[in-house]
Amino acid sequence: MARLYLSFLGTNPYVECCYEIEGSVSPPVRFVQEQTVLHCGGKWTEADRVVIFATSLAKKKNWIDNGHNDGQPGLASRLEKLGLKAGIKMVEIPDGHNEAQLWEIFSIVLAEIEQGDEVVFDITHAFRSIPMLAIVILNYAKVVRKIRLRGIYYGAFEALGSPKAVKENYPEPAGRVAPVLDLSSLDRLLDWSFAVDKLLKAGDATALRALARSSVYSLLRESKGTDPAAVAIRRLGDALEQFTRTMNTCRCREIGPVVDKLKAALSDCGRADIINPLKPLIDDIGKEVAPFQTDLVYNGIHAARWCARHHLVQQGLTILNETLVTWCLINAGEAEQNTDIKTRKIASQALDIVTRKRPESDWKGDAGDNKELTHRLVRVIKDMPGIEKASSTLRELRNDINHGGMSLKSFSADDFGEKLNQMLDLVESLLLQPCSN
Repeated sequence: MARLYLSFLGTNPYVECCYEIEGSVSPPVRFVQEQTVLHCGGKWTEADRVVIFATSLAKKKNWIDNGHNDGQPGLASRLEKLGLKAGIKMVEIPDGHNEAQLWEIFSIVLAEIEQGDEVVFDITHAFRSIPMLAIVILNYAKVVRKIRLRGIYYGAFEALGSPKAVKENYPEPAGRVAPVLDLSSLDRLLDWSFAVDKLLKAGDATALRALARSSVYSLLRESKGTDPAAVAIRRLGDALEQFTRTMNTCRCREIGPVVDKLKAALSDCGRADIINPLKPLIDDIGKEVAPFQTDLVYNGIHAARWCARHHLVQQGLTILNETLVTWCLINAGEAEQNTDIKTRKIASQALDIVTRKRPESDWKGDAGDNKELTHRLVRVIKDMPGIEKASSTLRELRNDINHGGMSLKSFSADDFGEKLNQMLDLVESLLLQPCSN
């Protein structure tokens, strides 16, 4: 995996100063790149690359020597003097004065990024809209080039004042110390926004869990796993992935405990000292799981609705149908046998008996062998008219999906989401009320 340093060069006659990054102060330099390229590079190798982007005027003024007729070396000479093993090159770009030129810059910069690069971006001397463009390029490259971002640097020379004021107030370059800001946290906030959005829209916590782990890894390592905020974020990522796996695999019995664990993780994040921009994102996650409680039937309906919102139609149909079976057993006094396969099979058969109006003489299998239980279940089902039809429709829909729509009478792909929501409304109106029995 190669390291890639990217930076832009402007046209101004830069004033010598010292740049400070994380307590490391450079000697007086004209170009911030002289400090950031050393700070981020470590031991550069022949496989690594340093690429400087410059307009034709910036090339003339600051890439080559004596660009301002002041006898000063340009950035090319200054970088060469550092003795880096990495390859160094300048790539010319347009001025970026219109949309077409911005897209051209986008293409030029992206062309320098290779698959899997570890990228550092110094945007100190980028022209106006270029910093925004740089963020777009980096996030695009994360997807299409699978890059890893190591840093986004900005040398805040203006913190010392105007160039004229700096020369007057700090006559000796060694007294001019300007901070270099690492803006990587802003990029990570974008990553969090995308990951939370993916969770809320698609029900997929994979990216969020990976981000939660990677973003706190170094902090946990330095604190030996004791930093409360880092621990809270990591636990939240783990709990979210477990929650979405539970939904994706229809683990109905696990929904309650998993949601409790997720709510505890969210509560830990609420108490921890987490950066403010993350809090609304975490609050949005909290709203997603707020409806869940401890009741199996209640959680089953809300889990199916969660699946419907996140386009997990097959899972929603399965969870909702199994929730109907659970409700029947609970109201027939068989709550303790709710996880027994045979007992659940009898409840499913009882639903079919009521749907098809089968006389007792036609009861077959486990239902026929356990008539006392079957009678109790049939009474419960008949006391809640409509539940047997809902179960029949859900089984039909689920079977259609499971058999790949190979029947000539199969539903179209567009039907399932609408029908799941219809069944949800019906089942919720039936089950979330006291049983008349």
